[in-house]
Amino acid sequence: MGVHPGHGRYTCVRCDSRGRLDFLLRTLGADARIIKSTLDAFRDSILSSPTFEPPAMEEIQYPENFYPWDHPYGMQAFSYLLSRGIPANEIPMYRTGYCTAGKYEGRVIFPVFDFEGKLVFWQGRLIDNVKGAQRYMTPPGGPRKYVLFNLTNAVKYDSVIVTEGPISA
Repeated sequence: MGVHPGHGRYTCVRCDSRGRLDFLLRTLGADARIIKSTLDAFRDSILSSPTFEPPAMEEIQYPENFYPWDHPYGMQAFSYLLSRGIPANEIPMYRTGYCTAGKYEGRVIFPVFDFEGKLVFWQGRLIDNVKGAQRYMTPPGGPRKYVLFNLTNAVKYDSVIVTEGPISA
């Protein structure tokens, strides 16, 4: 979904529906407090404001058995991203990788970095359909509500598209 930061209007990239963000949030069941805080954040351009201070987040580690996309063991991530329509020249920008064993085995890892370049969160996405397996996994705990995948690149643009997952659009 694309949201115009100054006007609080949205456009869905899948179905091309458009409208006021407050109406969409109300339709989805958000209460008045959530709607107001969301609209205020967009109106104030919170992500580009020099006064915005995100909470301090601790640097974390990649999961065990993680290999970057350009390592021979990490090529599963590269192949998966290509199959999902990510252009080959953009893959290095995301710094993804693949877990070959352990708790996160068979998952592409989508890292989230803060503005200082520290790894502060990641999401692992299972690339094969394994019956009964959890499709998405994240590190225990974690600052979920304060992170956005690819935020450090997104803030360079006047408008962005926010999706449910790292490669949903």
